[in-house]
Amino acid sequence: MEIQRFTDEQAFSDTGKWVSKRKEECSAVIKQHIKIRNKLKKIAQITQDPRDKNLFNRAQNHLKKLHAEASEKRQREVMENLNPTDGSVWQQAKKISKTYFKMPPLLTDKTIVYRNQEKAEAIADILEQQFQTNDLSHPPTELKVNRTLKKFLKKKDDTEITPCLSSELLEHINKLKKGKSPWPDKITNQMIQRMPIKFLIRLTQIINGILKLKYFPNNWKLATIVPIIKPEKNPQDPNSYRTISLLSALSKIAEAIILNRIEDAIDDQLIPHQFGFRRNLSTVQQLLRLTEFVREGMDEGWDTGAVFLDITKAFDRVWTDGLLYKLIKLRVPGSIVRLMATYLRGRRFAVRTCNCRWSSSRIQGWTEVVQHLR
Repeated sequence: MEIQRFTDEQAFSDTGKWVSKRKEECSAVIKQHIKIRNKLKKIAQITQDPRDKNLFNRAQNHLKKLHAEASEKRQREVMENLNPTDGSVWQQAKKISKTYFKMPPLLTDKTIVYRNQEKAEAIADILEQQFQTNDLSHPPTELKVNRTLKKFLKKKDDTEITPCLSSELLEHINKLKKGKSPWPDKITNQMIQRMPIKFLIRLTQIINGILKLKYFPNNWKLATIVPIIKPEKNPQDPNSYRTISLLSALSKIAEAIILNRIEDAIDDQLIPHQFGFRRNLSTVQQLLRLTEFVREGMDEGWDTGAVFLDITKAFDRVWTDGLLYKLIKLRVPGSIVRLMATYLRGRRFAVRTCNCRWSSSRIQGWTEVVQHLR
């Protein structure tokens, strides 16, 4: 309630700004020819003389030519002012090549759906199945994990999570990318970056409350999913859509703060060959390591083989209880494990097609890759 009240009162009042419609600027020559064209049009309408009509048509065609030349000149100036370092080249290319897609009726197992709400429901049903945890088929492991986790969460824990400072929060706010689609609360990254200092203080208090209580707000666990058609796929098949999850911008900041605490707790316990999703490391460095193995084998005359494992829906079907169990085995502080338990459990999603949203049931095995600010 505190978060909702604060955002409702402050978000738009502190950052709202009217954007005036930009009118096309005409040169003095074009304005003069517009006056001449209008005068000839009036004369032709009064006299109904074919010769006057011909003069009007010639003036109209000449004016169209002047507009085309002016438009071409403006476009040339825009192209000449593009800067490859500020993203303007990509924005212009996207503007020119962008195609608008309208979702056709979808074919489900039972029927054909036409309305936007029915389309959202059909895609939500597919996603709900994807977010189900895989069948582990090993009851002893499940029993061991469930017992360990239940016992751990019942045990009292007095450890505290390092509080968040306003300077740390400001650092993450400055890293927010502009132009990202907002969550249903309509709070954009630009709005957050323009907020006054009192917002920074209040948000710091809210995040520190999350760290102190070891509880992640339920309102921030909702993901709005937007379906995007995959290239060269049947647009009438609900499985042909790639999903983009829109999360609250405020929750992303809180997640980044929590991520810093998790990294500090487990970084020295991970194997040195783990390169994915680690600070200052990337999978490119792992490829370099693999290349060195291959080169060494070639120098020694060895045959080098590789096994690549690709897990379908790896992040969609993560066993969250098993993940929490591994955090316990890595001796992650109990306060962080408890916070992660509330973060991973009870997550929900809603599919949005056009202006219709369909809320689905809770997610069983979905996890996020919290690397958006890195």
